[in-house]
Amino acid sequence: MVCIPITAFRSSLFFPVDDFAMRRLFALIFALSCLFVMAGCSDTSFVGKRVDNFTAYYNTYYNAEKSFEEGVEAVQDRRRSEPVDITVYLPLFLEAQNGNAEAFETAIEKSADVLREHPNSKWVDESLMLIGKSYYFQQNYVGAEQKFREVQDLGGELEEQARFWLVRTLVAADRPEEAERVSASLLTEEGQALGTWTARTWLSRGDAFVRQGRWNDAAEALTTGLSGDLPRRLRARGAFLLGQVRETLGDPSGARSAYDRSVDAANAYELVYAARLSSIRVQGLNGEPARALDRLEEMEEDDKNFERLAALRVLRARLLDAQGKAADAKSVLQDVLYEPPPAQGVTQGRAHYALGSLYRDAYDDFSRAAAHFDTAATSLRQPSSTSESLLLTPMAITNSESLGRRFRTIAQRASAVARMDSLLRLGDMSREELRAELEEIQAQQAEQRRAERERENQRAAARQFSNRNVVNQRSQSSQQLAASTGSTFLFHENPTRVQEGRRMFERQWGPRPRVDNWRRSAAIEQRQDSQAPDPDARNDGEAEAEAIADSPTDPPAGATPMLDVGEIPRTEADRKAMRADRAVAQYELATALFLNAERPDSAATWYRRIIEEDAQSSVAQRALYALAEVRTAEGRPEDARRLYQQVIEEYPNSVFAQRARQRLGRAEVEVADTTAVAEAAYAKAFRAWQDGERARAQVEMARVAQDHDSSTVAPRAILALASIAIDDLRGQESVEPDSVVMAFLRSDVVDSNIVKSGRDRLRGAIEESKPDTVASTPTTSSGGPTRGVPSRGRAPGQAGPPSDSTVQGGRRVPDPGRTYPPADSVDTERSDRSVPPDSMVNIDLLREQMNADSVEVDTSESTVHGGERVELEPDTSSISQPDSVSVRDTMAVPDTTTRSVVDSTARAYRPIVDVLAYLIERYPNSKEASRAEKLGVALATRFNVLPDEPSTRAEDAEEDAPDAPNARSQSRSQPANRMERSVRRDVRPDSSRTDTTGSRLERRQVRSSPYDDEPDRADAEIFRYDARRDSSRGRDTTGAPSPAPVDSTDAYD
Repeated sequence: MVCIPITAFRSSLFFPVDDFAMRRLFALIFALSCLFVMAGCSDTSFVGKRVDNFTAYYNTYYNAEKSFEEGVEAVQDRRRSEPVDITVYLPLFLEAQNGNAEAFETAIEKSADVLREHPNSKWVDESLMLIGKSYYFQQNYVGAEQKFREVQDLGGELEEQARFWLVRTLVAADRPEEAERVSASLLTEEGQALGTWTARTWLSRGDAFVRQGRWNDAAEALTTGLSGDLPRRLRARGAFLLGQVRETLGDPSGARSAYDRSVDAANAYELVYAARLSSIRVQGLNGEPARALDRLEEMEEDDKNFERLAALRVLRARLLDAQGKAADAKSVLQDVLYEPPPAQGVTQGRAHYALGSLYRDAYDDFSRAAAHFDTAATSLRQPSSTSESLLLTPMAITNSESLGRRFRTIAQRASAVARMDSLLRLGDMSREELRAELEEIQAQQAEQRRAERERENQRAAARQFSNRNVVNQRSQSSQQLAASTGSTFLFHENPTRVQEGRRMFERQWGPRPRVDNWRRSAAIEQRQDSQAPDPDARNDGEAEAEAIADSPTDPPAGATPMLDVGEIPRTEADRKAMRADRAVAQYELATALFLNAERPDSAATWYRRIIEEDAQSSVAQRALYALAEVRTAEGRPEDARRLYQQVIEEYPNSVFAQRARQRLGRAEVEVADTTAVAEAAYAKAFRAWQDGERARAQVEMARVAQDHDSSTVAPRAILALASIAIDDLRGQESVEPDSVVMAFLRSDVVDSNIVKSGRDRLRGAIEESKPDTVASTPTTSSGGPTRGVPSRGRAPGQAGPPSDSTVQGGRRVPDPGRTYPPADSVDTERSDRSVPPDSMVNIDLLREQMNADSVEVDTSESTVHGGERVELEPDTSSISQPDSVSVRDTMAVPDTTTRSVVDSTARAYRPIVDVLAYLIERYPNSKEASRAEKLGVALATRFNVLPDEPSTRAEDAEEDAPDAPNARSQSRSQPANRMERSVRRDVRPDSSRTDTTGSRLERRQVRSSPYDDEPDRADAEIFRYDARRDSSRGRDTTGAPSPAPVDSTDAYD
C-alpha cells in the first residue's frame, strides 16, 4: 500500500531513487506501525477499550445474563400455572421465590467476575444491576437494595431503571412508605418521568399505596401507569389490580371496566378466568343479575372450566340470592356440597359460608347458620398479622369463626326462650289436653324420622348408583387390560376371577353401602325399621305393641323416643319462676340480636315484649333502657328521648337513670361517696357481729355485698357471710342450707357463670392438693379460729376481729396488736383435733366444738337492691300443697328416713362453697380470694360438694298430680298405663330405698339447679341469674357475660 503511492509519485516526478533509500523508508514505516499497535493494547486506549468490552461480554457477562434469564423463566412458568387468588390484592411483578437458587447464584458469580477482571468495561453497570436483580429473586432484599443504590450513584443510562428496581425491592420487603418516597423522587411535579420507566414506576407506586391501604391514591397511580407504554402481561395485571382497588372503593362500574380491560390484555388463562369471574360477580351483585347469569352460564359450558365448576356454582347461588331466589340458591349450594363430586378445600369453605349466610338472612335459622359458619372456618384461612390482613380484598372471608360463635349464642338463647314458652303452654293445659298434645308430638316426631330415613335411603341409593358407574368403568378397563396383557394368575387382572370374588362377597355380606361405618349404620336402620310403628300394620301388631308398652324395661334404642314431662311447670309457683327465667332469657336473646346479629328491629320486639308481659321482672328496667339505645341506633332520637325519660321516671335511683340523664344532657343526681357508704355499711354489720347479733350481721353482710358489689368492701362482706353460715351449721344434728346464703346466690348481682368458673378453680386446687396427706388451712398461732371466720358462740369482738384489720371511722386499718401465722400454716398445737380417716383434712372450721344458741332471725330485716327490697331471711311458711304435687315439691321435702346425714350435710354446705367460688372468681386479686380458696378447698374435700360432674336428682312426681295427692308415697316402679310410660323418657334407676311404708322409690336424673329443691325459695322475679336456668333453662354457659349494647360499662349486666 505504501509502494503504490511512492511508485506513482516516483513515476510522476521522474526522479531516481536507489534501493537503499527504499529499504530505509520501509524500516521507518514498520517501526511506526509497531509503536501504534503496542499503544493500542492499553485498557484506556481506543482499541483496548473495545477489546476489553468484547472479552468481558462474551467471557462472563453473556453467561451471567443467560443464567439469570433461565431463573426468571422458571419463576414465570410457575406463576402461569398457579391460579389467581381473588381474595388478595394481585401483586404486579414477579414475586421473589426460593426456587432456582442455583441459576441466580451463577448469575451473581459471573457478574462478579466482570467487576473483578474488567472493572473498566462498559458492562460494569449492567453487572451490578444483574447482581441486584438476582439478590431480589433470592429474597435478599438488603443486598439488592445496596446494588441498586450503587448503580444510582454511578449515574448513567441505568440510573432510572435502578430507581424502579429499588422501589420494587422496597415494596417486596414490606417497606411501602419508603418505596412511595423513592418513587416520588423519580417523578416530576408534572407527573413526567426522568426516563423511559414512567409507567412501571407509577404502577409500582400504586402497589405501594395498596399495601398502605391508601385506596384513592392507589387508584390514581394505577390509572396513570396504565396509560403509559407497558408490556402486555404487566398491563393485564395492572388492570386487574385497579379493578380490585375500585371494588374496594365501592365503584362497581369502574371495577367492572378494569376487569374487562384485564381480560383483553391478558395472555395467561388463569388471569383471564379470574378477571372474567370478577367482572361477572360485580355485574350480578350490583343491579344486573340476569345478564351476569347468562355470562356465567357461558363459563360453565366451557370445557376448560370443568375443574372449576364448583366455584362457578357457588357464584351462581350468590347471584340467585341477589335475585331473591333463596330456595334455588339453597338447592345449588347443597348440590355443590353433597352431590358427587363434592367441593373441596377453599371452594367447600366458601359454599358453607354462603349457605350459612342464606340460612341467616333468608330463613332466620340461626342454628344451621352457625353450623355452616363453623364448618367454613375449618377450610378458610385467617390472616395471621395486620400487614397480611391489609392485602385481603373484600372477597376474603375472615369472620366465619366469629359469626359461628355469635349466631350459635343467638340460637341457644332463642332455643331457651322457645323451650320455656312451650313448657309454660303445656303447664297451663289440663290433664286431657296435655295427654293429647304429647301424643300429637310423638306422632310428628315419628313422621319426621320416617321422612329423614327415606331421604337418607334415596341419597345412599344415588351414591351407590354413582359408585356402580365408577366400578363398571374400572371393570371394563380391567377387562381390556386383561385381554391385552393376557393375564393368568393375577386376580385383579382376571375379569372372571373378579366377578367370582364379587359374587362371593355379595353372598356373604349382601349389597352393603360403600360408606364409612356401614355396619353400625345398617344395624341402626334395621332396628329402627323393625321397631318403629308402621301405620299399615298397626292392627296386626296391636297386641305386641301393647305388650312392649307395658313391659318394665326401657324403650330400645332406635324406637320412638319417650317424652320427658318432668320439667313442665304444673304449679303456679313453678310457672311464676319459669316466667321470671323466661324474661331473663328474652332479654339475653334481644341483646344478642342487637349486638351479634345487628338486628335492632328484632331486638326491639323482644325488649317490648319484656316490658309489656314482665313489667315486674328484674330485667324490665334493663329492657327499657336497652330499647332506648336501640331507637338511638336506628336514628329515631324522639322515640329514644321519650324512653330515656321513662327510665328516669320509673327507676329514678338506678344506674340506668343516671345514664339516661347523661344521654339527655341533664345534670347527674348527687350521690354520696360509694366507698364511704360501703365502708359504713360494713362497719354496721361488723358491729352487729361483734355484739353477738349474728343473724342480723349476716343479713347486713349480704346487703353490703349486693349494694356495693363493685367496691373493695364486697369481698370482705362475702367472706364474712360465708363465715357466719359455716358457724351456724357447725354441730347441728338437722342440717339445712342457710337461707341468707341461698337468697344471695339468687340475687341480681351473682352471675351463675362466675360461680361455675369459681367451682372449676376450686376443683383445680383440689387436684393440686391431692398428693398432700393434710390440707392446710389458715389458723392462728394459738390454735384459735381461722382469721376472718370467728368461732361459733363468740362474737369476733370478744377475741379480736375476724380478719387482719379493725374498723376505725368506717375504714378498715391494720391491727398492730395482732400477729398471724402464714396463710398456709398448719395447726399443730391442738393435738385433740383428730381428723376422720376418710377426710384427710385438718381444719379448725370443721371440728366439733361448742354449740351456742342460735339467734333468731328478725324476719322484718330485708335488703334493698335496685330499687326493690329483697327478702334475705328464710320463708318459714308451709310449702305443702295437698292438691298438687310436682317434681320440685317432692324435692323440697327432705326425707330423713332415706337420706343419709352425709348427703344432708353436703347439701347444706354446697351453697356456702358456691359463695366462696363466686368470691374467688369475682374478686381474684383481693386478699380475701386466697382465703376463700383455701376454705372452699377444705369444705369441698371434707363434704364432697364438688364432684367431677355435679348434678342433682329429683324424685319422680305424678303427671296427674291433682288426682294423686299421696303420690309421694306411691310406688313408681310400674307405669300406670301405656301413655304414662311413653312420656317418661330417660328414666334410669339411680338408687332404691325403702321408706317407712316399705314402698320402693325410684329416683332419676333430671336437669335442675342445685337449689331447686330448697324450701326457702325466695321470690323468683327479683333474681336475674337463677341457677336453675344454667342447666335446665338453656342458658348460654360459655362463660362470657352478656355484652352491653351501649359501651364497655356493661350497662345490662
